[in-house]
Amino acid sequence: MPITHAELIEEFVADFIVSNEDYSVRDAIAATVKKFPNYMAIDAVFAFVSMASALEQPIFRYTDNDKKISAQLYRSIAMFIADIYAVEKLKGWPVTCVQVSDFWAEQGDTFFLPPDLTQLNTNLT
Repeated sequence: MPITHAELIEEFVADFIVSNEDYSVRDAIAATVKKFPNYMAIDAVFAFVSMASALEQPIFRYTDNDKKISAQLYRSIAMFIADIYAVEKLKGWPVTCVQVSDFWAEQGDTFFLPPDLTQLNTNLT
C-alpha cells in the first residue's frame, strides 16, 4: 500500500516535535504547511490529530512533555481548521496548504507564521 500524504505529514510532524525543542506546535504546523504546500490541508489536519492522539498514548514516548504537547496541538488544530474553513469560503474546496499559508500572509495572521518562517527546519525527512 502506498504511503498517503497524511502519513508523510505525520512522520514529519513527529520528527519536527522531537528534533526542535525550541519550537512550538504552532511552528510545527507552519513548517508542515511550508514543506507540503500542494497537499490538501485536510490531510494535514488528519495527520496532526493522529499525532496528538499518539502523544496521549503511553506506548509512544516522543518527549518528556507529550501530554502537554498533545493538548497544545489539539488547540492549534482547531485554529488551523478555522483557517481552512475561511479559505474554503473564499476560494472553494479543496484547500491546499499553500492556500492556507497565503491566507495567513494576506491577513497578516501571526498565530502560525513566525516573523521569519525561513528559520523553521523543514528538512527533517
